Amino acid sequence: MSSPEAKRLKPNNESMSGPQAIYGADTSASFELYKADHAASIRDTAAYWGGLAKSKLEWYAPFPNAVSGCFKDGSVSWFAGGKLNVCYNAVDRYCLPPYNRGQETAIIWEGDEPTESKYISYLELQSNVCRIANALKASGVCKGDVVTLYMPMVPELAYTMLACARIGAVHSVIFAGFSADAIADRIEDAKSKWVVTASAGKRGGRDLPLKNICDVAVKKERCVSIVEKVFVFDGKGPGGNEWAQEDIHVRFSDLVDSQRPVCSCEWMDAEDPLFILYT
Repeated sequence: MSSPEAKRLKPNNESMSGPQAIYGADTSASFELYKADHAASIRDTAAYWGGLAKSKLEWYAPFPNAVSGCFKDGSVSWFAGGKLNVCYNAVDRYCLPPYNRGQETAIIWEGDEPTESKYISYLELQSNVCRIANALKASGVCKGDVVTLYMPMVPELAYTMLACARIGAVHSVIFAGFSADAIADRIEDAKSKWVVTASAGKRGGRDLPLKNICDVAVKKERCVSIVEKVFVFDGKGPGGNEWAQEDIHVRFSDLVDSQRPVCSCEWMDAEDPLFILYT
């Protein structure tokens, strides 16, 4: 996906490199402070976690109670009734007052080769996330749908996870080294109608034919009646060869590039699911 290079921030210390050059240490770890915090959380659980939730997160609608129910009967719920969006809290608010950090680096991405890296600003991140969110919505992805992600370690993976959170879809990330059977098992279990992959990826200098592996998975009998679309980033497969497109495939890079860089957040209940992670 094409995007302008983000502004790279000038390191605070010229002798430093990497994340430490941008974000200095901002903690004062103390076991005594930890013990005091732990005691406060036990003494009044609702007040402790409610205070943190209000100070560290931005809410579209406030929660009446920080915690309700009990562990004994498994009825515990946290911040129920409160409305928020994870993507807004991770991205959008840093582009707005009082933060005004849109031009600052949000993601430092390092590729398979040591010379391959990108510094992605909050504003660039927001724009790319919104385009992917709009592309998913235009294709029929709705709040509560499970979107399976089988992607290489590229910025588009983070963009797509955040895009799912933005529109209220549940993302299910599958490690790019897993087999077609492993993908099919997870698609079947989650009843995931939507799969996002890339034509290929690289890991340790090796080409990973991700789309080919995905195609084997979605054509298995247990997945054929479930999967509606496979969104494929990039136009080329392993070795630079054009990949074969079938009715189920969407050339996702092209679709994403045609979208507007603005997409409203879906305000979610605090107890709504965010993602599925199979272990």
